[in-house]
Amino acid sequence: MLKIMKNMNKEVTQERLLSFIPGDSADLYEDDVDDLLEQLTEADAMHPAAAYTEVILDQVDGDSIKSNHTKIVSSLFANNCHAGDKVYPCLITVGNEMDTFAAGLDDPMLSYLQGILMNLCLDDALLSIAEEILKEHPGKKLMMVKPGVAGICELTEQQSILSLLGDAAHTLGVNASEKGFLTPGYSSTALLFFSESGAEPCKDWQMEEERKRFLHEMNVIAGHI
Repeated sequence: MLKIMKNMNKEVTQERLLSFIPGDSADLYEDDVDDLLEQLTEADAMHPAAAYTEVILDQVDGDSIKSNHTKIVSSLFANNCHAGDKVYPCLITVGNEMDTFAAGLDDPMLSYLQGILMNLCLDDALLSIAEEILKEHPGKKLMMVKPGVAGICELTEQQSILSLLGDAAHTLGVNASEKGFLTPGYSSTALLFFSESGAEPCKDWQMEEERKRFLHEMNVIAGHI
């Protein structure tokens, strides 16, 4: 049941992007944000897309799980799942055009803001996937594993997650190196699964603060924050 989600652009306004800048001086960057958003619009560079599927765990053994003959090593994942559980491998990417756009930025502040914006786009895509899953399973709690955290799930496990997604990486134009680095640069994999200790679903996914809170809870539970 591989699902491909394209044309995921959620409007990114000046106010929304500024709200993700840490500290109390975000308002100082209003002109820079306007400049970045104008350049992005002209370049038509932002094309977030995502893919996810549902698989069943065949085996949980020690610090690893296996599904469809694919083994993934993750202590957090293995300690919270059982054979027969449903899990959701995900792939999210902002698209190849963004790498070209980012390379052309010669202003350090614009590069910094662009990085924040791209991570925001990836978060939006991940939340959209979670929303779709929770529509099918109301009342459930979600937990998340993202490769790249030592001792929890190494970056090299991205290859295994992509294998569970079939031809999704090819469809979205994403490639993985032997060490697990993905191109385009703003791309990521994740595994979502149900857990009693997971995060409660948002009551209203259209509320920015609720979406941010839900993602933050999943990141804390998964050990990323």
